[in-house]
Amino acid sequence: MKSKWFFIILLLFIGSSYVPVSASQKFNPIFLNLTLEHGLPSLEVTTIFQQSNGYIWFGTSRGISRFDGNQFHNYFYSPGTEHHLSNNFITDILEDNEGNIWVATEDGLNILKPDGDKQVIRKEDGLPSSWILNLLIDSNNIIWISTGEGTVFYDSVNQQFNIVDLQTPDSIIDLVELPDKRIIAAIVGDLSLLDTVEKKGEFVFADQLKQVMVTDDIITALSVVSDEILTISTEKSGLLLLNLKDNSIRAITTADGLASNNVTAILVLNDHQVITGHYEDGLSLIDLDTSVI
Repeated sequence: MKSKWFFIILLLFIGSSYVPVSASQKFNPIFLNLTLEHGLPSLEVTTIFQQSNGYIWFGTSRGISRFDGNQFHNYFYSPGTEHHLSNNFITDILEDNEGNIWVATEDGLNILKPDGDKQVIRKEDGLPSSWILNLLIDSNNIIWISTGEGTVFYDSVNQQFNIVDLQTPDSIIDLVELPDKRIIAAIVGDLSLLDTVEKKGEFVFADQLKQVMVTDDIITALSVVSDEILTISTEKSGLLLLNLKDNSIRAITTADGLASNNVTAILVLNDHQVITGHYEDGLSLIDLDTSVI
């Protein structure tokens, strides 16, 4: 999951690379706080995306905002205007290989084109539902769209949506592309591999997950760390590490020093270190090789 809710915003950390520092070195991060006064449409930020040209897009509960480093350009529900979106609550954002910005909302998928033109796609246009949950563009430029009533992938050559049989009525919580080009989706407390040829999903890690997950747990986010490791964030079972070579799964929990077993967000620093975010319990910095926290 790209992000949950951020109510007290924002942190733009100046300097994008992670640089380890020793205890003797003084670390002085510089923060720029951006709020309503600067033009942000809402203090409820739901997702953040950086475009290939450097612009940063902020999805909020009151529309989407493009930040060019100096000012915000806002798009929101405003029929008849050039800034109109189909709905104000933004759930996800991505950019395709033509520079179009795809904006997922609770009522429609909006495509903002470089020439200023816009397109809105809803259920009547071929989507399973107008409630869009997640977006993913893979290395083959296939766009995956998860909705409240099913998942599709977009065939840009034939300009059509192909429905994926998930073999479950549940919706996708998060989806990512693995290093070997497979697409994996989190569906409630399980993982499904999605196939564009067969147009279906297959649950292949059920037995491994049962051994490490608490009953009735939910997966909150997926993140690829390296060619070998996929992290699985959960509500009750801590941080799970899926070894993509042998399909084994191990858990890092409060017993190992994790701040909480409820993991809501994750940031990958490098192939060996991640930062996990926890609801009401702050952050944990984890060395994946040693499980040292």
